[in-house]
Amino acid sequence: MLKKYWYLFAVSMLPIVELRGGVPIGVGMGFPFWQVYLVCVLGNLLPVPFLLLFGQVIYPLSLVSSPNPASERLHEALGFRRAGVQKNAGYKNGRWIDLLWFEKAIAPYDPEPAPIIPVRELPGERVQEVLERFFRI
Repeated sequence: MLKKYWYLFAVSMLPIVELRGGVPIGVGMGFPFWQVYLVCVLGNLLPVPFLLLFGQVIYPLSLVSSPNPASERLHEALGFRRAGVQKNAGYKNGRWIDLLWFEKAIAPYDPEPAPIIPVRELPGERVQEVLERFFRI
């Protein structure tokens, strides 16, 4: 039984699939919705500290369906700027909608960024430090 929850947890960590794939899979496996949701959210959040610390995130992006003045104002208040518009990107509530792309610089670009280190090559002490810092293990 626990193996199936680990499978669900792992599916929720995958880029693009995330909760959109994990929740339907878990419900389809017959688990109670609240357990599925909890396992999937935890699986979805686990990679975040590693991405922020090791992924060199410089430009977070956000997509907002348009028109949505409240969300647009919120993003602008948080320092995001509109980077572009994707016309007729989706069909919702009987009409075509645009998607607005917002971006925000949160770190300077390094002239020569450090090489990407595969997770399996990270020092165990550094991984433990990150886990303790973010998850109080």
